[in-house]
Amino acid sequence: MNLKILDVDATDKFHLTNVRNKDTSRDQLVESLTIVGQSIGRNIFNSYFTQEANVTTPMSQSYKGILNIEKSIVIISTDADYNNYAQGIASNFRNCYRGYIDYAGKRGKDALREEFRTLHLPEINKPYIDVLVVAKTVLATGCTAISITQNAIQKYKPRTVIIASVFYTQVGIEELVNEFPHYNFLLIEEDELNDDGMLLPGVGNLDKRLTA
Repeated sequence: MNLKILDVDATDKFHLTNVRNKDTSRDQLVESLTIVGQSIGRNIFNSYFTQEANVTTPMSQSYKGILNIEKSIVIISTDADYNNYAQGIASNFRNCYRGYIDYAGKRGKDALREEFRTLHLPEINKPYIDVLVVAKTVLATGCTAISITQNAIQKYKPRTVIIASVFYTQVGIEELVNEFPHYNFLLIEEDELNDDGMLLPGVGNLDKRLTA
């Protein structure tokens, strides 16, 4: 297991605060989730899609810099995360495939047991893909992320799996690590879990806030 807690700068902290603030409007919420996703996407790009290389400048000089490693990448999220957080992650990559699973508001074990309302996983004519990113803004328990990851792994047979979450709990991480002990985790801020399965200090019900 490779578990990384990301450092955040003042800009990231501002947008994390915006997401937590109950007075944030829907449009501001979408913007902040997208920007946080962009930040996580840059970390993924820097860690898995770059390499040092020497190039020749127009002045016939050698320059040691960074080049992009061409890899296939699929980003799968819930439908609620698709047009904000997951879109922000995807903005860092060329030729990125994206999909989502709509759980119709189901949470926890219901996300594992019941049928999806919509399963939208892009078709890719390859025997495997290089990198799968499971993008989940909130990781209260691990059930929804487990379901997304299981479905995406079965379809794409990825060489590398990254589960990227912003607000998480130890309960959620433990469930995912038990299920996927060899995968990679990118996380930002840890919350507590109350008896109703909600995070504290929390972000409320993001699905409802995004559709309000």
